[in-house]
This record gives sequence, structure tokens and C-alpha cells, in this order.
Amino acid sequence: MKDSVHGLQSTQNTNQGREFYTVGQLAELLQLTQMTIYRMIHRGELPCYVIGRNKRFRSSDLEAFLASRRLPAAGEKKGRQVRQTIAS
Repeated sequence: MKDSVHGLQSTQNTNQGREFYTVGQLAELLQLTQMTIYRMIHRGELPCYVIGRNKRFRSSDLEAFLASRRLPAAGEKKGRQVRQTIAS
């Protein structure tokens, strides 16, 4: 178990400060297959830069993509309603 945690930390450390990712690096980072990444590109869901036959992903584009996919936690909506009810 410790080995996998250290491996994850090592991967995160090498990805920090990186401006562009390859398909393989992005797949590993998001824990998806490379085929899934290619499908997302084909459907227009994931922005990328095409350099020859290579695809590259800018870290700021990835942040925006991930933010657009975020779902609120189950308690976030209920928490707001409860506070409003208590305040009334």
C-alpha cells in the first residue's frame, strides 16, 4: 500500500509545473485509458493542440475542463437549503 502512495506522490511531483501533457501523461494523470482520451478529443470534449500527428494538452485548459465537469458534493445543496430553513 505504501508503494502505491509513494508512486502517486512521485507522479504528482513530476507533473507539477508542467505546461503541456502528452496523451499518455494525461491518461495516467486522470486514470483513464489513452483510447478514452482520444475519444474525448474526437467528440470535441477535450481541447488539445495538434502538432503534426501529436496531441498536446495545456495545463490551464485541463483545469478549465475539469472545473466544467465538477459535480457538487451531495451535501452542498442540502446544506444550503438547511441553512435557509434555519434562518427563516
